[in-house]
Amino acid sequence: MNADERDAGVEAEEVAYRRPKDGKSNLSFVVAMVVAAAAVTGVAFTSFDSQVYFYTVAEAQAKAPEIGDDEFRIKGNVVRGSHFLKKGSLDIHHFQLVEADKVVEVVFEGPLPDTFTDEAEVVALGHMAAPNLFVAEEVVAKCPSRYDAKAPTGVGGAQHPEGIPR
Repeated sequence: MNADERDAGVEAEEVAYRRPKDGKSNLSFVVAMVVAAAAVTGVAFTSFDSQVYFYTVAEAQAKAPEIGDDEFRIKGNVVRGSHFLKKGSLDIHHFQLVEADKVVEVVFEGPLPDTFTDEAEVVALGHMAAPNLFVAEEVVAKCPSRYDAKAPTGVGGAQHPEGIPR
């Protein structure tokens, strides 16, 4: 192969990789990038709108003025003996949640979960209607006795040796 043939081959390869001069491929690329950027921006903004904050009873009371009537989740333990139904109602519940010596009254309309008992750990979704009143739309209760793992025993009932971490 002489130099002219080699140069002719290079020119043919260069021609194959050139973009069209009409600009259609550039325009479609720009349109695709704008659409992708708009989609990413839309997802980012909608995810911020749907986020729900989580507070303990003490945090919710301390931040009540800045929270306003925004929806959030509150966590605490049910105060023993505080649960009662509104007079004449079968599904309007009143109970108190406590955490770190702070107490908030909760009102919830609907059926409570089976695991809801005195001193149960509860997470409720709703908003503050007053400084010490939380109106819940959803209540989830955890019963520690059902979910805590039992301590394992060794073969033949042997216990874990003392002084050795589990």
